Parts: sequence; C-alpha cells; structure tokens
Amino acid sequence: MEFERYAVKPEDTLASISSLFHMKIADLCHLNQISGEGDLFPGMVLDVQHADSKALPFEELGDQINNSDAPVLQRNTTIEQFSIDSRNDFTLEVTYCTADGDVVGELGVSHNKIVFCPYSENDRCIVTANTQKYSVPATQFRLCIAIRDITSCSILELPSLNALHPEDKLKNFFINFLITRTGKEKKEIDTNIPKANVCFKLSEKGPKGQYNYFEQKVNSDELVGLVRSRQEQQRLSPSSEWKTFVPYFDLNRSYQQYVEAGLKESNFEEEEEKYQDLSMEIEEYQLVTRRSIRFSLMLDEEDILPGLSQPSEILSDAKVMQITKNMGMLFQIRNWKLAYSFTVHGTSLEVFFRSLEDLGPSVLVIEDADHHIFGGFASHQWKPTKLFYGTGDCFLWTFHDTKKIQCFFPTLLNDFYMSSDQDGITMGAGGKAGLLIDRNFVYGSSGRSDTYANEILSGREHFNLLKLEFWALV
Repeated sequence: MEFERYAVKPEDTLASISSLFHMKIADLCHLNQISGEGDLFPGMVLDVQHADSKALPFEELGDQINNSDAPVLQRNTTIEQFSIDSRNDFTLEVTYCTADGDVVGELGVSHNKIVFCPYSENDRCIVTANTQKYSVPATQFRLCIAIRDITSCSILELPSLNALHPEDKLKNFFINFLITRTGKEKKEIDTNIPKANVCFKLSEKGPKGQYNYFEQKVNSDELVGLVRSRQEQQRLSPSSEWKTFVPYFDLNRSYQQYVEAGLKESNFEEEEEKYQDLSMEIEEYQLVTRRSIRFSLMLDEEDILPGLSQPSEILSDAKVMQITKNMGMLFQIRNWKLAYSFTVHGTSLEVFFRSLEDLGPSVLVIEDADHHIFGGFASHQWKPTKLFYGTGDCFLWTFHDTKKIQCFFPTLLNDFYMSSDQDGITMGAGGKAGLLIDRNFVYGSSGRSDTYANEILSGREHFNLLKLEFWALV
C-alpha cells in the first residue's frame, strides 16, 4: 500500500481525514504515532493512504497477508451475497472464531448486512485448530448476517494469549454478535429470543506493525458504533434484501433455557410441537458443536479442564470442568488465574478492585457458612461504577447440595447482568438480586431475579461468606 503526505487544516478532525482518504481512524493514528484528537494541529503533516488506492476496485487492491507457515492468501469476493465493497463498506481484518478452528479474513459492514470473507487462494482458506493448520474450501467459512437479525453487538477484552507473562497487559479485542437466526433452521419459528453467538477477534496488526491498545479500542468502538447505527436505520426502514447464513456459531444458553422451559410449560398440542421442533434443532446443533470441539481442541467434551494458577480451596476439578462446560466457546479454552481470595488478599473491596484491574472475564466462587458452593460467571472486568454492565454471556450457578451444577442463564428481560460499586457486588436484578455480596465481604443474599430467573443459590436467601475466590480467565 502506498502513502502520501497531508497537511492538517484548521477544520480537520481524525474522522474527517480518515473519511477523506478511506482509512480507519485507528490506522491513521497508528501510521502517525498519535493517540487522539488532541494531538492534531493546523499545519501538521500526516502520512495517509495514497489517493489513487481508494479509487481501485476491491479485487484489484491485491492486499495480501504473509504467514511463514501458510501460503499467501488473497481476498475472494466471487459470490454477491458474501461480497465486500471496500469503497463503500466499513472493513476490518478479523479472525472468525469457530469450534473447527480460526480463520483469518475481512469483515465488512454495509447498510443492511455484515459479511465475512476468508482470505483465500484458489478458493481455499487456511484454518488454524490448536497448533495444526489445514486447507478447506473458503465457502465453508463465508458468512452473511442481515442487520435485522442482530440483537446485540458487544466488545470483549481478553488478555492476549501471546502475552509472555500473566502480568503483561496485552489485550485481544473480540466482537460478539448475538443473532436470532442462523440460516440453518428447518422451520422459521420466530421466538424473539437470540439463538446464537458469533465471535470475531480483531487483528493485532496494522499497516505499519502492531496496533497498540488505543488503536484496537478505536477499531472495535468504530465497528460496534456503526453496527448499532445500522440497526437503528433498519428499525426505521426495514430491508429484507439479504438473508442470514452463519456456518459456525455458539448456541446461546438463554435460547436453550427458553426451549427447555417451554417444553415443561406447554399445554397445547400445537405449542408443544413448536418446542419439540426447537429442541430437536438444539440437539442437532449440540451434536455438531461437540464433534467440532473435540476435533479442534483434541479433547473429549468431559476433558475440558482449564489450567489453574494454584489449587482452589473451594472447587474440585470436577466442579471446575462443569462450570467451564457452561461457558461460551470463546472462554472454555482459557486458563484460570486466582485474582482474589480471602486467604491471599483478606476482605477488602478496594483490594478486590485493584486485584482484578485489566483482567477481564472472571468466575466468582463462594462457599458460605453452611458449606453451599455457588457463584457466577462475569463476562467483563469488575470495576467500581453505579451502572450495570456485562453481556448475555454472564450466568449464575450453584451445586446446591449436589455434585451436579445447576446454571441460570440470562432471560434477556433486562440487561442487569453485573454491577459493582463501593456498596458491594451484584449479579442480576428486577425482583431481587440474583447474587449480592456486601461491601465488607461478610454477608450476602440470593433471590429470584428477572435477569436470570434463578432460584436461591444458597440454602437460604441470606448467608454468611466463609470463602470467596475470583478466577480471571487468561
């Protein structure tokens, strides 16, 4: 890619310059080693993408990626539904995260669809599963999501698997789409409950080397902001031009919970038939997913045991495996690092916030004075704020006097997934708090929340904490 020089004008902003030269804001910042709008001043000379390059058709850009262990790959846009127009669409290099392995390609956002096209050569792409690489037809990983089928689009920050030490603050940015259909349905049954998660990891490399944290953050924010604005446009002016087709996805646990509850409560033959159809659909999805995970991770489903930085004082390996099994696919292959516990850190809320800073998703584990074991999975870093945050990946769980886990996934009636401030820690609200820990880490409570439709996690609504552990996924 060629570059030219551009002198900043008094009215210029990062957004206007990036738009003028068909660049991403993060690429513009990365090229010129600037961190934000405040670094711009009139007369400043910037490196920008060569003006001629923006006039080239997408196929002629010839933009390739190099991999020492794989052939040179080139973008492929032969099928209209799965094509990307880099002159009109917002595009990013991403990795499509699937149970069969990871595939690098380009994600494009237009006014009514999102498309993923793998980088390919001779219409074959490279899939990386565990440490193995293999070549498959690129059509197996092409994806199209109609904007109207997206329920939510969220950003997940996880510690980079390339970090040399657990203390390294390298981040991977993931974009997670929650969608209502996959294109594989045998019957079009509108449940209004999101059916699947589709996840992409943003590329860590820009035009001139590695993106820093700020540049990756800008890229992810820009993508999510654009998708949300497209959703609003679709709500005001619906378009049915494209249909969703997603070859690989992670079945949403809330959808499964919805179907199971419907089977129990259905009173009419017609309604029961609907839920039975959906249940059979789920079984087919799970069969394919289990087979894929075993293939890509070379593990049996029961053997997905993460590495723990040290033994847990509360959980056995069997309990750790059951919790892990109920997480989203993206989180199952992460190791667990003990970020906070009574034994190591005492009982201080301030120490808790400092200990979990920059660590991302975590597992909350409690043993109360009656020796009940329960807790929750938090999709985001715990931080002091008066607002609720997190995503539909959160859930509550309990072993409730048994060796078998019972999980409560979001109902999607509200988004009160997790909250933490100087008064304590909460998961779930509406009705009562699903799980609440007081600021002194001495007392807690658990009631039925609208967020998770959970039972009381402990043996009684109010309990005393005996042991507490927070495990960060790294």
